[in-house]
Amino acid sequence: MKVVEVYERWVEFHFPFVKESTRMAYLSHWKNHVKPFFGDMEVESITTDVLEDFVERLVEGGRMNRSTAGDVLMLVRQLVKYAGTRLNLRCFVLGEVRYPLGVRGKIERKERLTKGEVKKLIEYVKANPSPVNIGILVMVNSGIRIGEASGLRFEDFDLEKGVFTVNRIIQRIYDTSLKHSKILIGTPKTKSSHREIPLVPELRRMVSAYKKISRPDYYVLTCSPHPLEPRTFRCHIYAAQKKAGIDEPVHPHGLRHSFASMLVENGVDVVTVSGILGHSNTTTTLNMYCHASDDEKRKAISSMLRKLKI
Repeated sequence: MKVVEVYERWVEFHFPFVKESTRMAYLSHWKNHVKPFFGDMEVESITTDVLEDFVERLVEGGRMNRSTAGDVLMLVRQLVKYAGTRLNLRCFVLGEVRYPLGVRGKIERKERLTKGEVKKLIEYVKANPSPVNIGILVMVNSGIRIGEASGLRFEDFDLEKGVFTVNRIIQRIYDTSLKHSKILIGTPKTKSSHREIPLVPELRRMVSAYKKISRPDYYVLTCSPHPLEPRTFRCHIYAAQKKAGIDEPVHPHGLRHSFASMLVENGVDVVTVSGILGHSNTTTTLNMYCHASDDEKRKAISSMLRKLKI
């Protein structure tokens, strides 16, 4: 069976169960990369060697980094797996793919802020109250994702109870049918991402002040019926870090990383951390966010040496 036929049947089978943003990513990978290479090929003929030829073409001349190529390759693997398990075709078992030497991976960047830098950022946004800075303070004090912060409305905040609820996420996705990107207001990533998070006192006061002059269904970051899209919010987050005196700002996701790591360093159990972050399991929390700082490593070694009386 040709890959294009497998793809059409896989779309009917798989797409009803994934979010629109995921569907758009698959459609883009298929149209721009997978179909031109594999479309008329028999799915039963796809081997690991064929995949390596495909990857070599993707990354040729530095056009695509290893991470993005891996995302495209995953679609091909899913199609082959579907053909074998659901369509009962005799497909090859696909092994690990070797990437050509010199293929660039993800750009190494600072992953999180230090405790001192977090303190600087909090002091800056508290001294300069604004709807956007409320969003930054929410992210710093709760670890929510940038799209979740963009999607917050005043009705999501229960000031009497002292909590807010993550109910929606704002994303910009590329629509292949329209041939341009669009804003998508959707639900959080998973069932676990729908969550209630406690409000710190300062954030409670700031939200209360703006809630009095706004409407419940207005977005917090704009005080209007229109959300602030994540890429614009991202620019504000970088600017706020610079104004707070942070020499090397982190990516907005670094605020989530910083929050999670500080919780763990302060002895909060991983189950609680996972619940606050909205992860479906604790393994994700441990693998992605729980890293010992240099100070924590030094304290651990010093503690051991004291116990051994060395």
